[in-house]
Amino acid sequence: MKLLRFIIKIFAIILTPIINSWENQKGNKFRKGIECDKNVKLFPSALINNTTKVSSNLIIKGNTWIEGHILVFPNGKVEIGEYCFMGKNSKIWSAANIIIGNRVLISHNVNILDNNSHPIDASERHQDYKLIIKKGFQNIDLNAKPIIIEDDVWIGFNATILKGVTIGKGSIIGACAVITKDVPPNTIVTTKFENVYRTIDVAI
Repeated sequence: MKLLRFIIKIFAIILTPIINSWENQKGNKFRKGIECDKNVKLFPSALINNTTKVSSNLIIKGNTWIEGHILVFPNGKVEIGEYCFMGKNSKIWSAANIIIGNRVLISHNVNILDNNSHPIDASERHQDYKLIIKKGFQNIDLNAKPIIIEDDVWIGFNATILKGVTIGKGSIIGACAVITKDVPPNTIVTTKFENVYRTIDVAI
């Protein structure tokens, strides 16, 4: 039994650097379409798709960890500040401009979309889908409007942030909330009907 533990320990010592190297390489392969600091961590679960092929259209700043999916459409742009976190299965999809400040925490299964993703008209939507299958994402009108998420915002799991909104500094978006209008700074947004908006008491 002691010999078996010793063998397992030796294999762990040998394999750990190899596994870490593989994980780093997996993350680094996404960096070709990104303008980001070296200390940005892209986890193996991260999926990055910058269809503009211009790295300045996808900026991720220092000490930010990404576990989710970032998609930049042909006219899109995403900028994420320092010390941010994006959880697993969360999505940031931009066809206009999504700006995320510093120290923003985005939980798992969050959706942040500044566009409709597809045309409203059914026939146009079908044509768009066929083009995506054949040629990838195309430069079409998705009725996009920019999103701004200011510093120190916390977005809870399963929340959805829709196009054209600004979330003010220090605000908290509760789990499962759907944001369709601007949120003032230092505000908690919940899904309770009797308490949709509540101001946080902060020391100035």
